[in-house]
Amino acid sequence: MSDRDKPKILLDPSIEKYYAEGKEKDRLASNQLEKDRTLKILKKYLPPAPAVILDIGGAAGAYAFPLTEVGYKVHLIDPVSVHIEQARAYEQSTSVHLESCTIGDARNIEKEDGCADVVLLFGPLYHLIDKADRVKVLREAYRLLKPNGILFAVGISRFASLMDSLYKEVFSSKKQVIEKELATGIHHKVSEGFDFGYLHTPSELKEEIRQNGFQSCSVLAIEGPVWHKGIMENLYRDQNAWEEFLTILETIESEESVVGASGHMMAVAKVHKEYIL
Repeated sequence: MSDRDKPKILLDPSIEKYYAEGKEKDRLASNQLEKDRTLKILKKYLPPAPAVILDIGGAAGAYAFPLTEVGYKVHLIDPVSVHIEQARAYEQSTSVHLESCTIGDARNIEKEDGCADVVLLFGPLYHLIDKADRVKVLREAYRLLKPNGILFAVGISRFASLMDSLYKEVFSSKKQVIEKELATGIHHKVSEGFDFGYLHTPSELKEEIRQNGFQSCSVLAIEGPVWHKGIMENLYRDQNAWEEFLTILETIESEESVVGASGHMMAVAKVHKEYIL
């Protein structure tokens, strides 16, 4: 049975509807800082190509294709069929071809134990509100990784909505939502009317990962305490200034006070196979 014929992955219907519109493919075009910082962190910690990477929850391949272009063997797995169709369309229109591109659920990946050098989780941990589901995802990642394999997992900061509302000057209208998020970690998407995901504190993200067999876990700020898009756009017009800006953010990426102030944070962790889950 081909992946096209497999039963559809069970997602929260609201989240599935949101992503089925296909907008995620172009989201990073207006979030250049998030993309460039993520790629810098990957470049810094990835093993040399041609290591095998499972990009689980990788949408339409925003990171899968750049990593393929520099020699990595990337398998893209995502639960949203539109994302997989978009990735396949990109393959057909370019000379960049992934190792595989399939529909799949991060909680139950149909691949053998120890098949990957690297697992990317750039979405699953913040779209699964139930901790039991996040545990399943982390244990799957552990199972799939080779000895000394590396996990890269993204979380959204517990404080992101508060900081975003202050920047956009909409705090008063979002006060109740922010209070709920700070107390529970559950992010309610006001514009769409549903619970969109789970927001971690840096220490909570690190602890969840370490409790599921991973060691040497560090949590890094992706964007850092930067919320003013106008300033970033001005910097980006000058590539020398932009690179200097990225370098500065790299020097403070591991500062605990900065990590919590970043919209997104990246956990980087290794596995030790003597751990039994």
